[in-house]
Amino acid sequence: MPKRWLFIVDRGGGRLLRGETTPAGHVHLDVVDTVENRWQEHEHGRPSPLKYKDGHSHAAWTHEDETMLHRFAKDVAEWLDEATGRLGIERVALFAPPRLIGELRRTMTPALAQRVEQHEGDLGYMGPGELVRQPLVARWLGLESPA
Repeated sequence: MPKRWLFIVDRGGGRLLRGETTPAGHVHLDVVDTVENRWQEHEHGRPSPLKYKDGHSHAAWTHEDETMLHRFAKDVAEWLDEATGRLGIERVALFAPPRLIGELRRTMTPALAQRVEQHEGDLGYMGPGELVRQPLVARWLGLESPA
């Protein structure tokens, strides 16, 4: 199996993984790079990068949440564009929760969007061994049935 690339992202951050077949014929996933969400939600009453200098704002929490999601998606799209270029990745499967994938679609450049196969799925909590057994990931990796 040639190298297959996965990008698993959720609100906390993302992992770029490379899938390869071992000499024994098993698929192995390695984390190659990561990106963190620097726009994490803040506890109520604590300063936020989106609030005024004195820490008070009349903006609704939902508006702030949407703004942080948009900013994070923009950061992820820029990071993924740079990472795929640096590593020579022609095709990557992106797995993200529905709201995040919607924001990523809006922030990706057309060139990046052509290299990314988008899948809705909240897989950020899964480790590499669990990901290989996940049906959508297994299909992307070319496995007949999850191993």
